[in-house]
Amino acid sequence: MDLKYYSLLWTVNGIVILAFQPFTNWIKQNFAQNIVRQMLVSALFSVAAFSFILFFHELYVYLIIGMVLATLGEMMLLPAIPTFFSERTGVNAPFYMGLAGGFANVGRMIGPLLFGHAFDLWGIGAVFFLGTLSSLAALVMFYIHANMNKDPDPVPEAAFRTLGA
Repeated sequence: MDLKYYSLLWTVNGIVILAFQPFTNWIKQNFAQNIVRQMLVSALFSVAAFSFILFFHELYVYLIIGMVLATLGEMMLLPAIPTFFSERTGVNAPFYMGLAGGFANVGRMIGPLLFGHAFDLWGIGAVFFLGTLSSLAALVMFYIHANMNKDPDPVPEAAFRTLGA
């Protein structure tokens, strides 16, 4: 693929982030009323995106559709992470947000290396398959977590302290 087409995918990403805010708000109001459901919906979008790209990557327009789906998944997940940690861990939230950020950075370092080697060894189909498998694993983990932790008030009020207390 020519570099200009790759750049256009990221332009689509930016346009979707700006233009689809009302759509993601509608999804949150109708399908993802709580933060755990928001993460599940995000994972569903990611699975749909990578699966779509895996099976239909021959035409560029299908890559654009996959990018739109992946961006919607990202738009649902990124604001959910700090909210999830704040709701679930109280005063320990900064530690867990930092830990999640650290894991994300490790993924950004190792991901291109591993996916690059997969591409060199087995081609683009393997890269799309691994992406689909990774997003499916996230969906399963979010689902398991949602079903194991159904406590409506995960952080008791007493856990919130101020510096003056």
